[in-house]
Amino acid sequence: MFGAWPRYLLMTEVHPAGAEDLGGRWKFILQQVGGSDRLEASDSEADSSGERLHLLSVVRGLEELDQPSQVKLITPSRFVVSGIRGGLEQWRENGWMWERFGEMAPVKYVDLWQRVDRACQIHRLECRIWRLSNSFEELEPRRQLQRRSPVVPLPNWMGWEWTQRLGYPAAVPAQIGLVNG
Repeated sequence: MFGAWPRYLLMTEVHPAGAEDLGGRWKFILQQVGGSDRLEASDSEADSSGERLHLLSVVRGLEELDQPSQVKLITPSRFVVSGIRGGLEQWRENGWMWERFGEMAPVKYVDLWQRVDRACQIHRLECRIWRLSNSFEELEPRRQLQRRSPVVPLPNWMGWEWTQRLGYPAAVPAQIGLVNG
């Protein structure tokens, strides 16, 4: 059934607001698997938490798809992945409430979770948690560890251009097994 659906890789990244910043920044990259279609979008949001920014980047990426698709979401946010994997169905059934310390409480960022829920009813979504490198200095020690560990850090998606300088080919996701052939 899903064989004819287009396949996409949705990668998200967030930079929460610092003390001197006016707001946090979110970004997504939506890349068609085996194709040349690629869309990048980013923006800033005033007075938004990191969790809300992560959700917003996922929502905006999914809403860019104009037909039912298979989407592999790659995000560093456990909050987003655990909500998609285990919360959406229960929250929907409970009127967007969840049990917190024995009492029902409203789901945090319900407006965005409802948009994710609508997108999940259209698209087939698979999630992966992936820690993204933030700087060049972090990459070299992690490259040494990758020989001993099955976890391979991805380059900073905000700066794809430096992957070539560090010896990564442009198709990093396919090479590390994020894209099933």
